[in-house]
Amino acid sequence: MHTISESDVHTNFSRYALQKDTSLDEKEMLMTVIRHTNTLFNYSLLQDDPSKTITCYKLRGQVLPIADLLQTALPRVKNIFLYRDVVGYVDSNLHLMAEGRYWKYWLQIALKRDIKYVENIGDIVFPAPWDVPVFTSIPVTHGVVWFFACIWLMFMKKANELTKDDPHKCFHVILRYDELCRYKEGMVLKVMDILGIGCRDKDAKQKIREVFGVDSQAGHRLSSRGPSGGGSWVGDWEMGIILKVIEHANMEINQPDFVSNGTLTHI
Repeated sequence: MHTISESDVHTNFSRYALQKDTSLDEKEMLMTVIRHTNTLFNYSLLQDDPSKTITCYKLRGQVLPIADLLQTALPRVKNIFLYRDVVGYVDSNLHLMAEGRYWKYWLQIALKRDIKYVENIGDIVFPAPWDVPVFTSIPVTHGVVWFFACIWLMFMKKANELTKDDPHKCFHVILRYDELCRYKEGMVLKVMDILGIGCRDKDAKQKIREVFGVDSQAGHRLSSRGPSGGGSWVGDWEMGIILKVIEHANMEINQPDFVSNGTLTHI
């Protein structure tokens, strides 16, 4: 299987589509570009290794708002929506900001340096939380916890819209990290079965299980636990901000562990 991780071009497609009211002609043009991009990616990968006939694209969360557009442009592509609850999402980004060092996180929060941090990365999502009146009016510190809680809420609101009436209109599989980590190889094989991907390897279960014990980002700044390891940094103070964001925004996403319609919760 070929893999493409978090390509900038797909993120830019989403940014283009969301930054203005696009006409029908512009949407058709964008879908044509998406199709050609997909063809070029696949052609390049197949030239490199023709024995791998499946390509897996891991897209950033920022691409979720155009999932319906992507599905329309590429109707033969199988889509998986993998998400986590707000605590896991916020915690992962706290670790990323502080490079896995709790003392650094504590210092950034105490000195309100996290506010500057989110100002510098505000362009990772459109619209940014401070451009959304319902978020700017929330009476909490508009730092890193508020920022990523708002982003999670925007993503889940869009996911809820896409899955509310027909959960599999855009996504062939909807999955949470919780169940993926709980069932491991069993869930992976279940997803493969749903997608129609055959597995003839007798050692498949063992090989998949081994993957769950490997930190693919070890030594990289994106490694969520960082050099010091450790558990969640979301305590009472952080949770208070998260709950205030969810309550104040009132976007039908009323729980930190909200489960999107159609989520595969067991095998």
